[in-house]
Amino acid sequence: MIEPGTRLGTGSAKGERRAMTSTTISARRTRPPFRADHVGSLLRPDALKTARDTYLGPQTPATNLGPHDSTELRAVEDQCVLDLIAMQGASDCAP
Repeated sequence: MIEPGTRLGTGSAKGERRAMTSTTISARRTRPPFRADHVGSLLRPDALKTARDTYLGPQTPATNLGPHDSTELRAVEDQCVLDLIAMQGASDCAP
């Protein structure tokens, strides 16, 4: 009996049907594009952590958590984002 939700593929013989599990399907893909979702966040770079401490002061659960008006920090944040985009592009993770 084939389990509900199992995809059926064509077998080697004409008209033959066989169950294909997700393992069977994913095992076939050996070259990009790979299909996957990244769940989680990228870590903040050390340059950003240092800049936040420099321009906003020490980070505590009660202070320096929200938006800021520091143009210097904004420039560091923007550069860190561009660096991460470049890193993803270099590793073929670009959308």
